[in-house]
Amino acid sequence: MNRKVVLKDLFEYLTLVKNEINRHSILFLCLDYDGTLIPIKDHPAKAIIDNEKRKIIRSISGKNDVKIIIATGRSYEDIYNIIKVDGIYYISNHGFKINGPDLSEEFVEPGWEIRLREMCKEIEKKLSCFEGVWIEFKKLTASLHYRMAYKSEVNDIKKTFFETLKNYVDYNIIEGKMVYEITNFSGWNKGKAILFILKHLFGNLWKKKVFIIYIGDDNTD
Repeated sequence: MNRKVVLKDLFEYLTLVKNEINRHSILFLCLDYDGTLIPIKDHPAKAIIDNEKRKIIRSISGKNDVKIIIATGRSYEDIYNIIKVDGIYYISNHGFKINGPDLSEEFVEPGWEIRLREMCKEIEKKLSCFEGVWIEFKKLTASLHYRMAYKSEVNDIKKTFFETLKNYVDYNIIEGKMVYEITNFSGWNKGKAILFILKHLFGNLWKKKVFIIYIGDDNTD
């Protein structure tokens, strides 16, 4: 059964948020990238953060009572080369990889990267007849982008994609904005990765010490 999430306007609760921040000793500021820090572009390579935002992230990360997490579906190499700020935490591949101060973890089964690469090659071959659609292999996850495809062909693209996946097992699909993400298994996500960091740093005391603000733009957040 799907849980219904009711979104509320943060600005109506600013006083409450301020009180919660003051009540806790540490603030975790968790930020999605595409669609949050930067508007979504027709191609991920075009979505590059400006220097002003990078300076703000670097400035906030220097505060002792604030921890910054960049949580994204991009690969770690990709997002780090974009943000270029050390001393913060990077949750990449929708939570399947974590990097940060004294922390480097991957959450995939042995041999998954090889299986995923084979899946991507087959999907790419089956979808080669369509324009504006492409598969992005990101080592631990992969993305099927169809934002630039003809609208009249989108349903056929989706049908071909899922029919191709019937030949494989032990994978999970996350639907984003004009993109499908292929991950290793269900039940792991950005939220679970954030919880891993919290327990790594504070153990079971994290609920008393940390107040979390997460800013994202779609159901992967």
